[in-house]
Amino acid sequence: MGHLGHKIKLIDRQFRSRMDKNLENLGITTAQMNVLCYMEHHAERNVTQKQLSEAFNVKHSTMAGILQRMVEKDLLEIRPNPDNKKFKNIFLTEKAKSIQDKASAYREYTESVVIKDFTPDEKEYFEKTLFKVFHNLLNDSSLSQEEKDLIERRFMEND
Repeated sequence: MGHLGHKIKLIDRQFRSRMDKNLENLGITTAQMNVLCYMEHHAERNVTQKQLSEAFNVKHSTMAGILQRMVEKDLLEIRPNPDNKKFKNIFLTEKAKSIQDKASAYREYTESVVIKDFTPDEKEYFEKTLFKVFHNLLNDSSLSQEEKDLIERRFMEND
């Protein structure tokens, strides 16, 4: 069957490379697009850096760098939480809102390339297989059941 991990990594690199090339026209990276999408889906509540770090499973410092570059590009505003000055809330700017549709279109196009020539049954099977791979790896980890449930919920939210 070959080395699955290597194949998955190569697919991820191709996907990210294609996305980054398309998003270059908008002046953003794939990571920044993912933050914009998360912000859009969670617009009804205050979003914090901690929530973003957890949602993307990255270190606080990594997310801080992504957010700082987005602030510099006038895509985000970071303001103290009025109820708790210890926390800062993150908001999309008008500039970010204006490029979200284009960024989403790039992502949808790239995803359509991935499943090009798939029949509807193959698309469904592919999605179920991806979930099964994710689920198997997650369940074989040393995380607590609570952590596993949280990660699995995040995985499902990205549908």
